[in-house]
Amino acid sequence: MIGQASEFVFAQLPTELLSDYHELTSELTRRYRVVETSRSFAAKFSRRNQKQGEKAEDYAAELKRLYDKAHKKRDRSTRDEDLVRRFLDGLVDQEVKFEVEYHKEPRNIDEAVFHVVNFIQTRIGIESDREYKHATRRAYTTDEHDD
Repeated sequence: MIGQASEFVFAQLPTELLSDYHELTSELTRRYRVVETSRSFAAKFSRRNQKQGEKAEDYAAELKRLYDKAHKKRDRSTRDEDLVRRFLDGLVDQEVKFEVEYHKEPRNIDEAVFHVVNFIQTRIGIESDREYKHATRRAYTTDEHDD
């Protein structure tokens, strides 16, 4: 044990408690347990944005997990609408967000993820094509050039 937990155990707990493993773990659990309720999951969901370098698929999976813990009894259409809205609002890449939100209009988060990944892959392909085309030159023989 290190830090605040060790200070708590060795300075504040009675010594007889230290010799009973089950009592010690129960006391530590009571002291440091994180209480998570549907309300705390809802707050995490509403604040969750895509992290720099995080894949869209991983971001969407985390949103689904948080949403399902926060809103267990919501109907499917509300769930789809809430997840798509949070997913798009939290995207790091604003160009992708705009393209998917206004041109694709996904009905659920899985469609949104598909369109985001597809757009990013297409954009990468176009950028690499441009680099390749700029690096090449056309060579003419004297016969071709005379035409």
